[in-house]
Amino acid sequence: MKTFTALHRPDCDVNDINPDGIKPCNCSPFLAVDEMYASMAARLDKFCTCETCGARKDVDPVECLRTGWPKCCGETMTLGALATFAISADRKSIMCRRCGLTSYNSNDVEQRYCGNCHAFHK
Repeated sequence: MKTFTALHRPDCDVNDINPDGIKPCNCSPFLAVDEMYASMAARLDKFCTCETCGARKDVDPVECLRTGWPKCCGETMTLGALATFAISADRKSIMCRRCGLTSYNSNDVEQRYCGNCHAFHK
C-alpha cells in the first residue's frame, strides 16, 4: 500500500522496507516542492502589474514563490493583468479602464458592460 505525503513523490513507496530494514525512499523534500511549484507556474501568468501606475514586469513565478513578489509604488505587484473595469464601492457605477467611460446604468454594472466600447468585461 502506498502512502503519499506532501514531501514524497507519487512514484515513491515509503512503506517498502528493504532487507536491511532501511526505507529505500530517496525523495528530496525540495524536489517534491519544486515539482509542485513548477506545475503551478505552468498555469500562472508570466508578468506582474502594478495596481497604482499600471506598470508591467516580466517575472518567473517559480522564483517569485520562493523569494517574494516584486514591488512597485511601495506595494506588492499583482500577478497577471489588472481587471479591465472597476465597480464603485457603492456598486452603482462601473468604470471601463479601456476607454475611461463611467456608466451609472444598473444593467451595465450588473452585466459588466461598457456602452462606449460595446464590450462585456470578464
